[in-house]
Amino acid sequence: MGTLVWCHSSFEEFLEEEYSRLVLPREIKLVRNVGEKRAEFSVLSVEFNRVTNSATLNPVCTGEDIETNLKKHLQLFQKEKLPNVFFNMDLGISWHTDFAEALIKLGFKPELIIPYAGERDLLIFQLDRELK
Repeated sequence: MGTLVWCHSSFEEFLEEEYSRLVLPREIKLVRNVGEKRAEFSVLSVEFNRVTNSATLNPVCTGEDIETNLKKHLQLFQKEKLPNVFFNMDLGISWHTDFAEALIKLGFKPELIIPYAGERDLLIFQLDRELK
């Protein structure tokens, strides 16, 4: 049996292609912001791995400052010389898609789906090195 996953239009095509390739039945539900009130500040947690020179961002709370918050984290990673930056989005938690527009704008690309690695599937975004 399949399951329902939440999606933003910016990565809908990627999900459709990957779920087809992986032969995973999923009902993809688009999430759209229709003016809902968010908290003032978003919160992210970060896992650092010095062996692989990477940082992985995980959303903790959505907020109005998503893009600014992500930019500040990316500036820190650049100062720390961390070239490999990832963002984990749990497709079973609808508000995680709030980060999609800012991620795409800042140069992240959806790269990998890990089935049932969170509440549902985990979508891994990676910062495009060419855009840094």
